[in-house]
Amino acid sequence: MGQRPSSRSSPSTQTSETRDRRTPTPDGIGINARVDVSATDPARRVGRRETFTVSRDAQDFEALATAIATEKWSADMTSLARAPMAHVLSCDPAASGAGRNDGGTHVQRRGAAMAGNGRIYKRGEIFFIAYSDHGREFRESTRSRNVEDAKRLLEQRLAACRPIVGALPAGVPFDDLTQRYLDEYRIRQFRTPDTAGGRVKNLRAFFGGMAANTITTAHVRQYQAHRRQTGAAAATVNRETAALKRMFRLAIAAGRLSTMPYFPECLPENPPRQGFFEHAEYLSVRRHLPPPFQDVLDFAYYSGWRHREITELTWDEIDEDGGVIRLHPARSKTGRGRVLPISPSLRTVLDRRAALRRPEDRLVFRRDGIPRRAWIKAWPEACRRAGVPGRRLHDCRRTAARNLVRAGVPERVAMMLLGHSTRSIFERYNIVNERDLMEAGQRLQEYIGRQPIQSRHPLSR
Repeated sequence: MGQRPSSRSSPSTQTSETRDRRTPTPDGIGINARVDVSATDPARRVGRRETFTVSRDAQDFEALATAIATEKWSADMTSLARAPMAHVLSCDPAASGAGRNDGGTHVQRRGAAMAGNGRIYKRGEIFFIAYSDHGREFRESTRSRNVEDAKRLLEQRLAACRPIVGALPAGVPFDDLTQRYLDEYRIRQFRTPDTAGGRVKNLRAFFGGMAANTITTAHVRQYQAHRRQTGAAAATVNRETAALKRMFRLAIAAGRLSTMPYFPECLPENPPRQGFFEHAEYLSVRRHLPPPFQDVLDFAYYSGWRHREITELTWDEIDEDGGVIRLHPARSKTGRGRVLPISPSLRTVLDRRAALRRPEDRLVFRRDGIPRRAWIKAWPEACRRAGVPGRRLHDCRRTAARNLVRAGVPERVAMMLLGHSTRSIFERYNIVNERDLMEAGQRLQEYIGRQPIQSRHPLSR
């Protein structure tokens, strides 16, 4: 067994070092080789590389690798977070100037994981190569005594290998991820491409110019903090972070990335909105709206439909003979169609719209000449003048859910009319206000008052 190299400075106190040693072989022939050791010191974030010279014929390279690894180096790939790590041990005959074809030997401690560059070794006079693909080592004979042939074959095999598990391809631009995200919305025909575009815009403003494989968990947390500082709501930040996570998943599925950062937990969100209209409030807001907007409000109040389901309603969806309105599945948020009976109140709205219908009109509701800017400002101004600022048209949906339950409509039927797919969502819309609680207390008092005096339990003796 050859001599072990002399002790070196600790990796924690020295970033690079070069040692040259010429050890004569037993027969006096000095054939030198260069052994390179690469390592990373995570505590100092310093890359370290050492070089020293040994005699190929006089040294057992596997023992040499073991000796190097035991001197304040860790040869365990899993211990990177705790200690420096020996990545590559390579012997290069070029250091000796001999230029011998049989001297190129890549030395690696047996059982240690390869760094992804493969290795070349000899069995007798024939060169062999070894390389890793998805964590598995493959060995192959070159059937050649020429080291250059071995190098060429190794390069071919490495080029054909897919990325090693845990290693990210370099230089994947962030715009590649955003484009795949937008393409998915277009291909799958999601109903909210504008919303996706807004999320992409905010993400690009922060991550634009970065390579996707350099984005870490720390960057995601920084983005959350940045968006909150700019005034974005927690729910908005959570949706944008979810969009970023979806981008990584699409890139992995396409083979552009092999892994993704850990995404931190979602930010705490505000409770769901609790707004609804009492009937008097609805009438007051209606009085301050222009006539075309009054029709939209009336339809929302008596149907409980979503805003876009109303404003994009077409005449083709109205079944006059059947007395129902059939919402097309493509326009439904849940992807399932619905049937809405035309009540007298809804019939009045449709009759007013039919009287204003033009031959080329496809939509039921139009602005009827009102400028877009005035249309947008009409709703908040009407709510302010009615004394209920901050209300939204979507509050009519909650109001309809509560009114259906108050009217004695079975909850299952109410869910079908409103398009709620789960009971939990329906319960969020079926809001109980103080008036409901007071009515419950009055009913309890009336019930007790109808009981015989003998059966009443006295409150005090």
